[in-house]
Amino acid sequence: MKCGAGIKPEKAQAVLAETPGLLEGEEVVFFAKGSARGGDRVVLTNARLLSVAGLTKEMVFRAPWSDVGHIVVDERLRTLTVEVSAVGPTRFIVMSRDDLAALSGLVAALRDDFVVDTPVAVAAMTFAREHGVVTSKEYRKQERSAAQEARDAARREARAQAAVEKARALAAQAAAGEAAAPALSAADRAVEQMRANARRAREYEARREQEAADRAARLEELSANRTARSDTNAQARLSGPLTREERRAHADAEREAAREERKLSKAQRSYERDQRRAAADRERDAKEAKDRAAYGREMTTQNVGTKTVKVYAKGYVKVGGLFGTGSSPYERLLSIESSADVQKKSAAGRAAGAVLTGGLNTLYSNTRGDLYVTIVTGTKTHSVRVDSPTPSSIRAANTLAAVARAVLADLEAQPERPQPLPAPPRNTTPPRNPPTGAVAQPPTAAPGTPSAADRLREIQRLHAEGLIDDGELARLRQNVLADL
Repeated sequence: MKCGAGIKPEKAQAVLAETPGLLEGEEVVFFAKGSARGGDRVVLTNARLLSVAGLTKEMVFRAPWSDVGHIVVDERLRTLTVEVSAVGPTRFIVMSRDDLAALSGLVAALRDDFVVDTPVAVAAMTFAREHGVVTSKEYRKQERSAAQEARDAARREARAQAAVEKARALAAQAAAGEAAAPALSAADRAVEQMRANARRAREYEARREQEAADRAARLEELSANRTARSDTNAQARLSGPLTREERRAHADAEREAAREERKLSKAQRSYERDQRRAAADRERDAKEAKDRAAYGREMTTQNVGTKTVKVYAKGYVKVGGLFGTGSSPYERLLSIESSADVQKKSAAGRAAGAVLTGGLNTLYSNTRGDLYVTIVTGTKTHSVRVDSPTPSSIRAANTLAAVARAVLADLEAQPERPQPLPAPPRNTTPPRNPPTGAVAQPPTAAPGTPSAADRLREIQRLHAEGLIDDGELARLRQNVLADL
C-alpha cells in the first residue's frame, strides 16, 4: 500500500478494513483532501481495476471502458464513482454499497492514464504483460497496425492482379501478331504532342460552336414561347377573369422562362466575347508574323531617356515614346551613335546637397553629365539626350548601340542579291580595283556548287534557328569571306 501526501496510513487502513475483500492482495494508492485529483474524495488506483463483466449493464452501455478516467471512493464509503471522459462535461456513474463486494478478484482492462505515480505504472505494465492484458492505447495501436496490414495486402493483391492482366493482354497481342510500335524520338514525341494538342483544340472549338448554336436555337424557341404565352394570356383575359391558380401558374412560367433566357443570354454573350478575343489574337499573330517576315525578328528593346527603341534583325528600328512603340513606323536603320560624358558627384557635394534639400537629392542619380544617343534612319534622325544618366540608362544605351551596330555589320557582310545581267565572256575577268562608287560583284560560282551568298544565307538561317551560336556564326562567316 502507498499513501500520497496529506493522508495518514491509519486512515487508509480504516478504509480497507471497512470494505472487506476490496481489491484484496493488490497495491492501492490513496490521495487525501486538497490533492491534484481529490478535493475531499479518496482516489484509488492499482494494476487490476475493474472488469466490464463485473459491473452492472447500465455501466456497460453508458460508459465504454475506453472512456473511463479513474475510480473515486468517498471517505464514508457510501458510493463508488467511476469518472468517465465523454463529449461535453464529465459524467459519473454511481454504484451502491452492495456492488462493492463484486470488485474483489475481478481483472480489468488497464489504461495507462489511470496510473498516478511511476511505481504503480511499472507494476501495472508488469501485470499487463504477465496476464496478457493490454491497455486501450496498445489495443488501438494493434487495431491500426492490423488495418494497415490489411490495406497493404489489398494493394499488393491489386498490383499482382493488374500485372497478371497486363501479361495476358501482351500475350494476346503477341498471339495476334501485332508488333509493338517503335520507340519515338524526342522530336517525334514533340510533334505528336503538338498534333494531339491541335486536335483537342479543334474538337473544343467545334464543341463550343455546337453549344452556341444550341443556345441560339433555344433562345429563339423561348422568344417564340413568350410571344405565344402573351397571345394566350390576352385571349384568356378577353374571355373572362383568371383565377388565382391560373395567374400564379402564368407568373411561375414567365419567371422560369425569363430565368432560363437570362442564363442562356449570358452564356451566349460570353461565347461571343471569347470569339472576338480569339479573332483579335489571330489578327495580332498574323500581323506579327507578317512583320517578322518583312523586318526580321526583334533583337532588343531598350528604354533610353524618354524613348523606347526596338531593333530588328533585317536592319529596321522602331522609335516610340516612354510607354512603347505601338503605332510607330518601321524605319530603315542607317547608323547609330552613343556617347556619354559622365562623372560621379563628389561625396562632399552630395552631403551638402543632402543638408540643403533635406535628403531629397539622394533620390536622384549619383552621376552628372549627359548621355547622347543619335539614330539615323532613312526618313529622319532621332536624338535622345539624358541628363545625369543612371547606370541603367548607360547600360541600355550601350546595349542598344552594340546590337544595332552588329545588325548593320551583319547586313553589310551579306552580299546583295545579284541582278539578272547578261553573262560575260569566259575570257573576261572582273577588274581587281573597281571604280569608286561601284559595287564589286562576286565571282561566278561553278555549276553545282553553292555560291558565297548562298553559304552566308544558310549560315544566317542556322543561327536564326538557334542551331549555331554567335561564335560559330562569326567563324563560319570569316571562312566564307576568306574563300572569296
